[in-house]
Amino acid sequence: MTDSIEHDPVDEAGEDERVRRFWTVASERAKLATMPGYFGPSPLASVPPPTWSFGEDPAESDRLLGVLLAGERDATAVPAAEYGEAPPVVGTLGIVLDGSGRPRALVSTRSVEVMAPHQVDVAGLIDAEAFPGAVGPDGQVVVERLKVLYEE
Repeated sequence: MTDSIEHDPVDEAGEDERVRRFWTVASERAKLATMPGYFGPSPLASVPPPTWSFGEDPAESDRLLGVLLAGERDATAVPAAEYGEAPPVVGTLGIVLDGSGRPRALVSTRSVEVMAPHQVDVAGLIDAEAFPGAVGPDGQVVVERLKVLYEE
Protein backbone atom coordinates (compact mmCIF):
# COMPACT_ATOMS: atom_id res chain seq x y z
CA MET A 1 0.00 0.00 0.00
CA THR A 2 1.42 3.38 -0.92
CA ASP A 3 0.44 6.97 -1.39
CA SER A 4 3.24 7.79 -3.82
CA ILE A 5 1.45 7.23 -7.13
CA GLU A 6 1.49 10.27 -9.34
CA HIS A 7 -2.01 10.86 -10.67
CA ASP A 8 -3.23 12.77 -13.68
CA PRO A 9 -2.82 16.48 -13.16
CA VAL A 10 -5.77 17.75 -11.17
CA ASP A 11 -5.49 20.96 -9.24
CA GLU A 12 -5.34 20.27 -5.52
CA ALA A 13 -8.63 22.06 -4.86
CA GLY A 14 -10.36 19.90 -7.51
CA GLU A 15 -8.97 16.69 -6.02
CA ASP A 16 -9.97 17.78 -2.52
CA GLU A 17 -13.48 18.50 -3.78
CA ARG A 18 -13.71 15.00 -5.31
CA VAL A 19 -12.71 13.49 -1.98
CA ARG A 20 -15.20 15.68 -0.08
CA ARG A 21 -18.05 14.69 -2.43
CA PHE A 22 -17.11 11.02 -2.15
CA TRP A 23 -16.90 11.29 1.66
CA THR A 24 -20.33 12.93 1.88
CA VAL A 25 -21.97 10.08 -0.02
CA ALA A 26 -19.84 7.27 1.46
CA SER A 27 -20.29 8.31 5.09
CA GLU A 28 -24.06 8.49 4.61
CA ARG A 29 -24.33 5.16 2.77
CA ALA A 30 -22.03 3.46 5.28
CA LYS A 31 -24.26 4.86 8.06
CA LEU A 32 -21.39 6.58 9.83
CA ALA A 33 -23.43 9.68 10.70
CA THR A 34 -25.83 8.10 13.18
CA MET A 35 -26.91 11.20 15.13
CA PRO A 36 -29.96 13.17 14.01
CA GLY A 37 -29.24 16.30 11.98
CA TYR A 38 -30.12 18.73 14.77
CA PHE A 39 -26.94 17.77 16.65
CA GLY A 40 -24.87 19.19 13.79
CA PRO A 41 -21.98 17.43 12.11
CA SER A 42 -19.53 15.55 14.28
CA PRO A 43 -15.81 15.74 13.50
CA LEU A 44 -16.11 12.21 12.07
CA ALA A 45 -18.78 13.36 9.63
CA SER A 46 -17.05 16.56 8.62
CA VAL A 47 -13.41 15.58 8.08
CA PRO A 48 -12.68 13.02 5.36
CA PRO A 49 -10.28 10.22 6.35
CA PRO A 50 -6.86 10.00 4.70
CA THR A 51 -6.62 8.90 1.08
CA TRP A 52 -4.21 6.33 -0.27
CA SER A 53 -3.78 3.91 -3.14
CA PHE A 54 -2.30 0.49 -3.73
CA GLY A 55 0.72 -0.28 -5.87
CA GLU A 56 3.57 1.55 -7.48
CA ASP A 57 1.86 2.83 -10.65
CA PRO A 58 -1.69 3.59 -11.87
CA ALA A 59 -2.19 0.22 -13.59
CA GLU A 60 -1.11 -1.72 -10.51
CA SER A 61 -3.26 0.53 -8.33
CA ASP A 62 -6.33 -0.25 -10.45
CA ARG A 63 -5.57 -3.99 -10.49
CA LEU A 64 -5.12 -4.25 -6.71
CA LEU A 65 -8.16 -2.08 -6.00
CA GLY A 66 -10.14 -4.45 -8.24
CA VAL A 67 -8.97 -7.41 -6.14
CA LEU A 68 -10.22 -5.71 -2.97
CA LEU A 69 -13.54 -4.61 -4.47
CA ALA A 70 -14.19 -8.08 -5.93
CA GLY A 71 -13.89 -9.48 -2.42
CA GLU A 72 -11.14 -11.88 -3.47
CA ARG A 73 -8.65 -10.79 -0.79
CA ASP A 74 -8.72 -8.18 1.97
CA ALA A 75 -5.30 -7.96 3.68
CA THR A 76 -2.15 -5.91 3.29
CA ALA A 77 1.29 -6.76 4.70
CA VAL A 78 3.74 -3.94 5.37
CA PRO A 79 7.09 -4.01 7.17
CA ALA A 80 6.43 -3.08 10.80
CA ALA A 81 9.24 -0.51 10.63
CA GLU A 82 7.24 1.55 8.09
CA TYR A 83 4.65 2.32 10.76
CA GLY A 84 7.18 3.38 13.38
CA GLU A 85 5.53 3.24 16.79
CA ALA A 86 1.94 3.55 15.55
CA PRO A 87 0.53 0.70 13.47
CA PRO A 88 -3.07 1.13 12.30
CA VAL A 89 -5.86 0.46 14.79
CA VAL A 90 -9.14 -1.37 14.32
CA GLY A 91 -11.80 1.02 13.08
CA THR A 92 -9.42 3.35 11.23
CA LEU A 93 -11.07 4.70 8.08
CA GLY A 94 -9.43 5.39 4.72
CA ILE A 95 -10.45 6.37 1.22
CA VAL A 96 -8.78 4.24 -1.45
CA LEU A 97 -8.04 6.00 -4.74
CA ASP A 98 -7.85 4.35 -8.15
CA GLY A 99 -4.92 4.79 -10.50
CA SER A 100 -6.22 8.14 -11.75
CA GLY A 101 -6.64 9.52 -8.24
CA ARG A 102 -10.43 9.12 -8.13
CA PRO A 103 -11.91 8.06 -4.76
CA ARG A 104 -13.33 4.57 -5.18
CA ALA A 105 -13.74 2.90 -1.77
CA LEU A 106 -14.26 3.78 1.86
CA VAL A 107 -12.54 1.13 3.96
CA SER A 108 -12.20 0.39 7.64
CA THR A 109 -9.46 -1.56 9.38
CA ARG A 110 -11.11 -4.67 10.81
CA SER A 111 -8.02 -6.33 12.30
CA VAL A 112 -4.31 -5.69 12.77
CA GLU A 113 -1.66 -8.27 13.61
CA VAL A 114 2.12 -7.97 13.91
CA MET A 115 3.79 -11.24 13.04
CA ALA A 116 6.76 -13.01 11.53
CA PRO A 117 6.61 -13.45 7.75
CA HIS A 118 6.20 -17.25 7.95
CA GLN A 119 2.94 -16.74 9.88
CA VAL A 120 1.27 -14.64 7.17
CA ASP A 121 -1.57 -16.19 5.17
CA VAL A 122 -0.25 -15.08 1.78
CA ALA A 123 -3.42 -16.28 0.04
CA GLY A 124 -5.38 -13.49 1.77
CA LEU A 125 -3.06 -10.68 0.72
CA ILE A 126 -4.33 -8.19 -1.83
CA ASP A 127 -0.82 -8.02 -3.34
CA ALA A 128 0.54 -11.50 -2.62
CA GLU A 129 3.18 -11.15 -5.36
CA ALA A 130 4.85 -8.26 -3.50
CA PHE A 131 4.89 -10.05 -0.14
CA PRO A 132 8.53 -11.21 -0.16
CA GLY A 133 9.50 -7.53 -0.32
CA ALA A 134 7.22 -6.65 2.57
CA VAL A 135 9.61 -7.95 5.22
CA GLY A 136 11.36 -5.20 7.14
CA PRO A 137 14.77 -5.21 8.85
CA ASP A 138 13.20 -6.24 12.17
CA GLY A 139 11.66 -9.29 10.49
CA GLN A 140 8.11 -8.35 11.49
CA VAL A 141 5.19 -7.41 9.25
CA VAL A 142 1.93 -5.67 10.04
CA VAL A 143 -1.01 -7.49 8.49
CA GLU A 144 -4.04 -5.24 8.20
CA ARG A 145 -7.40 -6.65 7.14
CA LEU A 146 -9.79 -4.21 5.49
CA LYS A 147 -13.55 -4.06 5.23
CA VAL A 148 -15.11 -2.17 2.32
CA LEU A 149 -17.86 0.06 3.72
CA TYR A 150 -18.77 1.78 0.46
CA GLU A 151 -17.56 1.65 -3.15
CA GLU A 152 -18.17 3.54 -6.37
